[in-house]
Amino acid sequence: MKPIKPYDTFKEVKPMYPGSVVLVRNGAFYSMYQEDARNAAPKLSLKYTDYWTCTESGEEEKISLLAIPHIMLGEFIDPLLDISGAVTIVRMKQNAK
Repeated sequence: MKPIKPYDTFKEVKPMYPGSVVLVRNGAFYSMYQEDARNAAPKLSLKYTDYWTCTESGEEEKISLLAIPHIMLGEFIDPLLDISGAVTIVRMKQNAK
């Protein structure tokens, strides 16, 4: 069984909450992806990173990522709410054993 990546969780959850900033908890960090990362970076005075990955179909996909330590969430929640008025926090899905 293939491991589930944080970005897979984001892609599953984001369509359910399109007007919300989606944070995916992965270990000690909350990760934001794509437009959420690009919109949040200036509000949080942080930089996001872009990287390339291959999809299951073999196509390249550019992913924007911004991660914040989970212990800093309290400091960042209000600026994140300023972006869209809603923040959705999800734990990363785990593979069934």
